[in-house]
Amino acid sequence: MIGQAFITNPKYIKSMEFFFLSKNFDLQNSLTIENFKSDCVIKRPFVLFIQSDVGSALEVKNLVGDIRELYGISVTILILGDRMSKRKLLNYLTEGADQFFSYPFDQVLIEDFLSKRTGADYFDAFKYRKVPPGVSEMNLKFALNIVEINSDGVVFEGSEVLKIGTLFKTRLEKVWSICDEELQLRVVRHEVLKDDSFRTFTLYENISRTLKESIISELMA
Repeated sequence: MIGQAFITNPKYIKSMEFFFLSKNFDLQNSLTIENFKSDCVIKRPFVLFIQSDVGSALEVKNLVGDIRELYGISVTILILGDRMSKRKLLNYLTEGADQFFSYPFDQVLIEDFLSKRTGADYFDAFKYRKVPPGVSEMNLKFALNIVEINSDGVVFEGSEVLKIGTLFKTRLEKVWSICDEELQLRVVRHEVLKDDSFRTFTLYENISRTLKESIISELMA
């Protein structure tokens, strides 16, 4: 497996050194944005590690977007850095970054994420320690306003951010007449709005074709 990194912070490099050396894939570290882009074109990596502050927030955001536009969903983009603002993080995620890991880096969680994201046997986090499964149920209260219900899912707006991939249940008053149970939704995308709030896009999860058709008919009525 081929990987490409863009990390200049010595403490990040030292923290990730064992991880990089222990993996059985070809990894190269670039030192400038221009070199990173050209190296990606030449080597066609499967996994990209990008330091969150190798340039300005706009430069990193555009870099992630350019890589995602070039390769589509065939690459995994990981952002590595110290804690950052929610808005800055969302900018990277909406441009196409797959995940963010903060320093000090938990290499087991990184390896677990990559094993699930790439399906490759290069990563075997469970040989180190048990990683909690990502299917635990939690009861949370948060305020999100529904701005659209469509045939694919529901669009929300608010100041809360749910991690991409999160599953949650909700009741939709507009479709109560045909569905008196909670609908399950999966978070798939975010957009950052001008007033520092966020638009959250979700898809219906495990919904029957009959119920989906009924929701569409109700919305069109």
